[in-house]
Amino acid sequence: MRRLFLLVLLAGCATPAKHPHQIDLTLLASGEVLLDGRPQRLDDIARWEHPDGARYVLDPVVLHLPEKLSFSELHPLLQALTRASRVNIALVRGSREPIVLPITLDHGCRDLWFFSGPVEVHDHSSTGPKERMWLRIRGGPGGAIRVEGVQFADVDPSDALIDEPDEKLRKGTTQDFPWSGKYPPLGAWEVKTLREFMSREDVRACRPVCTLEIRPTDRVEDVLPSLAALQSAAPVVMAELILP
Repeated sequence: MRRLFLLVLLAGCATPAKHPHQIDLTLLASGEVLLDGRPQRLDDIARWEHPDGARYVLDPVVLHLPEKLSFSELHPLLQALTRASRVNIALVRGSREPIVLPITLDHGCRDLWFFSGPVEVHDHSSTGPKERMWLRIRGGPGGAIRVEGVQFADVDPSDALIDEPDEKLRKGTTQDFPWSGKYPPLGAWEVKTLREFMSREDVRACRPVCTLEIRPTDRVEDVLPSLAALQSAAPVVMAELILP
């Protein structure tokens, strides 16, 4: 399985003034990408230069998307941008507010590390417990929030490998690493329910992360409202795009 990790942090939701070095790309329904009205090759985007030799480029990139689009259709452009080390990306549909997608690149360590817009957030220097709470979530039309698991582990349970008695390894599921505390029944949660759960002292102490699983056939117009709903209620939201 290939995974492109997209992370959303509440603090990055406000619409900022246009940055002087902002790049606006338009993705057409045909799959063509335009910059200032001119077609762009994905290979060329992936080779964009790094200003001043920076490892990560913090200049904002805003993607203007068609109304109807699946994440499998959006993925090639996101992949080209992450190959160019662009870590400050926002999505816009029509006249709606942009949604910032802070992105983690593959860094070969187990710590939570990502960029929320131009802000770097990481656990590398943390001296506290490594374990944290992970809420496994699926979205849907109308900003639906379906919680499939509440887990407690030192890494994202969806990435964990479990040793079986017959010495085989398997990927972690929503049933592994269950959190021992109390929480509402799994399934559809209202935004109010999630907000009240996140406000509990015992939950805050677990440094919760909401992980929104996005599948290739999921529609952008369905998932973005779910992301916005999560952003309004949870401190840290990670969206995980899973491709075959």
